[in-house]
Amino acid sequence: MAPEAFVLSPCATIDVPALADVYLTAFASNPFNHYTFPRSTIGEEEMYRWLMDRFTKLFLKREIHVFKISEVNTGKVVAFCRWSFPISLTEEEKAEREREKKEVEEERKEGRDSTWPTGANLEICDLKFGALGRMTENYVVKEDMYGE
Repeated sequence: MAPEAFVLSPCATIDVPALADVYLTAFASNPFNHYTFPRSTIGEEEMYRWLMDRFTKLFLKREIHVFKISEVNTGKVVAFCRWSFPISLTEEEKAEREREKKEVEEERKEGRDSTWPTGANLEICDLKFGALGRMTENYVVKEDMYGE
């Protein structure tokens, strides 16, 4: 049997820069990304800052587990995924998430949205990602899926 060329393992915050690199490579030619995150208004530095922040926050949520696939010979991260495991949120976690949700709502009233990189097309982000969120709300029974 040939030696394995890739290995699946858990990620840690030290892997966040590699996750950002994989993301940028994977979506570089995605036509929809050109509309949601136009590079004419979002510089490389801002996109990278946003991804670093976004991926780092994944490690703050107990239910999120991030895994990477790395080349065995080089250790280079070539893919990643995140999974939401069923948990029951503590009262503190519920309060914190509600506070975060209200912060975003207040920003949106002011025409800002830190959910996305500065320069993102907020209207198209809302159309795409908002629709995904609404589908989740409509079709996912959180108590069955997430242990709430």
